[in-house]
Amino acid sequence: MAITYKRQVEAQQGAGTTSVTSTTFVDLAALDPVDLTAHFGAHVTVDADRTVGTTSHCLVQVLSKTAAGDADWDDIPFLGPFILDMSVSDPRQRSFIVEGVAFFKVQIALDSGTDTIVATGRYRRWDVVDDSA
Repeated sequence: MAITYKRQVEAQQGAGTTSVTSTTFVDLAALDPVDLTAHFGAHVTVDADRTVGTTSHCLVQVLSKTAAGDADWDDIPFLGPFILDMSVSDPRQRSFIVEGVAFFKVQIALDSGTDTIVATGRYRRWDVVDDSA
């Protein structure tokens, strides 16, 4: 008998906002940290909204760590940095998949300048379950 699998997706979580005003990466509040130890992966979405006159672009990166009690996040991003080109349209959205790590967090920064960009993060974790029963 063949086994078939399907994704079992959680309800959307997160949706907290963080403002960024410098080139220093800051944690996106809604995505700090996300626990994947009991899950297969997560679909993550980051929206960036600029203020009038903003000329900077938004950078997005993902860091990982192996244990809940571990205070040390990786020095090198697991994913990214991605550039959200704020000159094209407003707001900008970027979605990506995170798999294969125990914990992750998303950080944002400006590529230059001291403008203000407000970013919102949300995610849906999923598991792979046996659907052959």
